[in-house]
This record gives sequence, structure tokens and C-alpha cells, in this order.
Amino acid sequence: MAYCSVKFNSRFEKLKKDITHNRDEPYIKSFRSFMRDFSIDVNNIKDVKRHVISRVCCDYYKKVKKVKRSPAILERFLRHLKKVGSYIGSLINITRCVCNEFHRDQIFNLELHKLHPNMTCQTISSWNSIIQKYFDNPKEFEDFRNACLDDIETKEKLIEIYHKPLATQLDNEIRQDVCLHAEMNILADIINWKDKCRVFIAKSKNCCYLCELITTSGWNPCKGNSLDSFDLDYEIHKGIDAIWN
Repeated sequence: MAYCSVKFNSRFEKLKKDITHNRDEPYIKSFRSFMRDFSIDVNNIKDVKRHVISRVCCDYYKKVKKVKRSPAILERFLRHLKKVGSYIGSLINITRCVCNEFHRDQIFNLELHKLHPNMTCQTISSWNSIIQKYFDNPKEFEDFRNACLDDIETKEKLIEIYHKPLATQLDNEIRQDVCLHAEMNILADIINWKDKCRVFIAKSKNCCYLCELITTSGWNPCKGNSLDSFDLDYEIHKGIDAIWN
């Protein structure tokens, strides 16, 4: 849950920036009007309960995706809208699946295990030191750097990673706390069970390259250590329904 909370807040911040920076755009005005229909104070959106804003985003995204997308609507805004709304959307889909009579007997036999987030500290190298390696000419590097800072989306991403002021922060090495991806956290817990049964991990979206590699390649994470005799056969199914079908 902590991992999901961090991801949600990050995505919510991006959506708030869209609303703030493009407040005069017709599609933002339309979304703000839609929020008012839910009695949401659009001027204090940061105080809105997370499940409420997720529901609003989910409903609004369903509404706009049914019509032909207007070029005036930024693809980035739709993407942020979809991601924030996906949390309540996934909850609705999971609940619908659980309530399905076909799955009811199987659900009754499930055990719930609440996992604590596995945190680690990630080091991000200085942006300037990385980019300078690709330029022999200092002027070319400066031109590229200025072009990145002049691009609004790129600049916002750099601020999100390195924080302000960019003039000095791009020279600094950044350390930040990150959560182990949910798939890997589940996998680590399964290994600790020391159970040789075949295991299925159901998920509702594509995972990162490393999670995909480990969970689908048949790689045995226990070889070469004290758990040599422990051999798991991992399979991963895309879609939450896969675990019951």
C-alpha cells in the first residue's frame, strides 16, 4: 500500500500541474466543471480525498475516451487522468470479479497476506556529468542543456528528479528512497515461504523489464545460496482475472 500511495501521489502531482499550468485551456475548464458536479472545490484540489479524485478521474476519462479525441486535448493530460483514475478503476474491477458467482468458492479459500514495503536508497548521478560524456564540444553541451531547460515537460521532469534550483542541482548527485516493485516484493515473500508449488502472480498492468525478466524467464533466485534445494516455477499472468481462470 505504501508503494501505491507514493505512486498515486506522484501521478496526482502531475495532474495538478496540468490543471494549474493549463487552466485556460478548454479541456481543463471542462474537467474543472466536471469536478464541480462532484462537489469538489477545484481551488483546493490538494485537500480532496484520494479515492474521490481517483473516481472523478476514472469517470471523466471514460467519458472523453468514448468520443473522438480532439487535438486540443493534450495526450499527456489524458495519460495522467487515466493513471490517477486507474486506482479506483482497478478496485471496482477486482470487486466485480470477487462478487462473480463463478469465482466465489475460490475467493473463500484465499488467505490475505499484508506485506510491508521493501525500501532502499537509490543514487542518481549528476545530470551534467552524465550528459557531458556525450559531447566533446562544451558549446554543444550548453546548447543541449538550454534546449532541455526551455522545454516545459523536460524541465518539469528534471525538477521532479533533481529539485530546484536546477542551475545548481543538475551538478549534484541525488539520493532518494524508493520502494521495491510490488511484483518483486511478492516474489521475495513467496521465496521465504519455501513452498515448491507452482505460483501465479496476477497483475493488472505491464511490469518493468527487471520484474518481467525474473518472473518469466524461469530464473531460480535461490541457486547458489543456502536454499539450493528450493526450486520455484514462476509464471506471471497479465490481468487480474488470470489467477482465477
